[in-house]
Amino acid sequence: MARKKRIVEAEPKIGHNGGPMTEERKKQINGYVSEIERWEREKAVIQADIGKIYNAAKDANFDVKAIRNVVKERKIEKAKREAFEAVCDVYKHALGMLHDLPLGQAAMPKPAQVDLEEAIASTH
Repeated sequence: MARKKRIVEAEPKIGHNGGPMTEERKKQINGYVSEIERWEREKAVIQADIGKIYNAAKDANFDVKAIRNVVKERKIEKAKREAFEAVCDVYKHALGMLHDLPLGQAAMPKPAQVDLEEAIASTH
């Protein structure tokens, strides 16, 4: 398959409307890019600091994977988190993953209890 040749315009255009790249627009895009780069540098510093905190938790024998999960869950609105957990519990119950927990055992169907006297009386 042949490649299309690129047409290089003397005056590059920007955006979906294809407006010309004026000096003012060049300064504007430069400002956006500079600001993004500044925030990216700050983000890298913050991420490094967060990593140090996780390492300190690991050194204190905490399960960092669990801490990450807790941090992630705390970002979610309580009602949405509870609704999601309820759905997960339904799925786990359907898969038999909750049968060994007290609440899981309580939710399991119980065998029908037959009254011994009624059973004897019904046979006579």
